[in-house]
Amino acid sequence: MIGLTTTTKVILIVEVRRAVQLTGGSSFTVTLPKEWVERMGLSKGSQVIISPAEDGGLHIYPDKPFSRRPSLVEIMLTEDLSQLLVGAYLYGYDTIKIVSKTPITDTWLEMIRRVVRGLAGAEIVDESDESVEVQIVLNEETVAPEKLLRRQYNLVMGMVEYAVNAVLMDDSSLARVAVTRDEEVDRLYFTLVRVLRSALVDPALAKRLNTSPLNLLDLRVAAKFIEDAGDQAAEMAKEKLRNKKPMSDDVKQEFRNIAKIVLSTGFDPIDAFFSHEITLVNKVTGLRSEFMKRSEEFLRRVSGRGDTASLYKLHFHLARVCEDLADVAELSLPIKPYVARQT
Repeated sequence: MIGLTTTTKVILIVEVRRAVQLTGGSSFTVTLPKEWVERMGLSKGSQVIISPAEDGGLHIYPDKPFSRRPSLVEIMLTEDLSQLLVGAYLYGYDTIKIVSKTPITDTWLEMIRRVVRGLAGAEIVDESDESVEVQIVLNEETVAPEKLLRRQYNLVMGMVEYAVNAVLMDDSSLARVAVTRDEEVDRLYFTLVRVLRSALVDPALAKRLNTSPLNLLDLRVAAKFIEDAGDQAAEMAKEKLRNKKPMSDDVKQEFRNIAKIVLSTGFDPIDAFFSHEITLVNKVTGLRSEFMKRSEEFLRRVSGRGDTASLYKLHFHLARVCEDLADVAELSLPIKPYVARQT
């Protein structure tokens, strides 16, 4: 990655082939790769936990949690600093040091502080003329991904409701609330992604979080859908702030009708995601179909008006929210088939 210099030694463990040996006439043994043993801090006499995987393989974990040394990454001060700083956070680094060949200006410092405020557990611990050090104090083991995802979903649905009411009630204050809450949604999203990435590269952490790689993947995708729904709600609110012209009564009624469909999904998408209930999935996807049909009348009414472009944008963002919510529900597929009788 351009602009990053890591001081952490990375040990890559390639796939190895081992022969199964018979020991003592009754036990089968397989040797462990030396690099993995050293990386996990194991030695002679250490114990490991072996558990079967769904694909027929085996998972091997250290018996005691392995604490890795804090990792440090240095980022050069460039125009891409904001993205690089967030990227280093998501990658899982514990210390992020921003360095510059020239004194860092107040403008750059304010931008760094703004980005850091949006990252949970991140604090600026040291500043000098040519460097800023950011420490990440976030214990991934104490963060429940499922709770973070539900919290993110709750905030986003609140944003959607604020944005819709801002449009229907011509209330700019509600629109500003929706825009402001997008920052909190992003903060939760970044936290969740950091935890999920850490668990994916550290099987022991995934075990302590009582989750599997497949669940981590589904959580990551669901979080992105929900985060996008929040972005669309914020864009809807921003469009209302840009165009303060009230809707005509007939258009407002049609917008109310399609917005009501989206809001009626409630918590069904996130409940379907966690419960894998086919009835909830069908209910959400059915509402998506209803939204698409009802949208035809809204688009017909707004066609050819002076503010058609703004109304089209409102519909586009609301439609994206509807699609994102349906996608969250559909992540629970394939659903375990119902077994009427086992033999």
